[in-house]
Order: sequence, then structure tokens, then C-alpha cells
Amino acid sequence: MIEQKFKEKTGINFNTFYKNYRPKLVWYLMKMSKDQMTAEEIADEGFIKALDELDKYHKEKAHFSTWLFTIAKRLMFQKLKNRQRFESIEEDHDGATIADFLIADDSEKSKSYESSIFKKSEIIKNEIPHLPKKYATVLTLREIDGLAYQEISDV
Repeated sequence: MIEQKFKEKTGINFNTFYKNYRPKLVWYLMKMSKDQMTAEEIADEGFIKALDELDKYHKEKAHFSTWLFTIAKRLMFQKLKNRQRFESIEEDHDGATIADFLIADDSEKSKSYESSIFKKSEIIKNEIPHLPKKYATVLTLREIDGLAYQEISDV
């Protein structure tokens, strides 16, 4: 069905056209992407999109091959744009990656946590002598010795 519609719109046999123009389209796209698999993928997507939108093609305006190459070129630009967007998120100009920022963020959190623990333990050590003995014992067992509540209650 699609082959018949293609022949009516273009005056060309689809199988012949595909065999002649797919390698040329892949070569054309390779110049943009520098990647064989991407070029082949976009070439196939271009053919599919061109066939899906065959009703929009006008023989008087351009050859079908020109129209196909334009569709494929736009698909490639979109793919490269998306890839570039992803790469710009993944790595900045200094070579730092998102992972570097996450690790740095985690280490800063870790330092902050360690600092707050140290401050807490210093306050506890300084204030324990001013507490009644039973409270000082519980606080020492929990905060300094790190015992669980059940172990403290056993003591």
C-alpha cells in the first residue's frame, strides 16, 4: 500500500529508491555525527518520517531525495542538540562532572555532620559535671559510650 502511494507521489519505485539513497543518506549523516550507528539510526528514522508524512510532499517543490535529506538533517540536528544538552549537564568546561559535585556535596555534609557531633560532645563533656549524678550517668552512657537505651536501662 505504502509503495503504491510512494510511486504515485514521486513517480519512483520505493525499493529502488531505498537501495540507492539509504547509503547516500547514511554517508551524509555520518559527516554530522561521526558515528555510523547514529547515522544509520537517523537515516531509518528519516525514511519512516518521510513515508509517514508523504501527504505533505509536493513533487513540484523539490525532489523526494531533497525532502528526505532535509527531514533526516533536522532529525540529526535534534539528536545532536539533545546529546549536547546531556553532555553539558554531565560535564562542565573544566572537566568536572555531576558526580564530582555530588561527592563534594557529600563530603561537605560529612564534615558538617562531624563538626556538629564534635560540638555536641564538647558541650556534653563540659556540662556533665554540673548535672545530678543519675542524669550525668545516663547522658555519658548514651552520648559518649554510645549504648542503646535498653543497655542503659539494664545498667
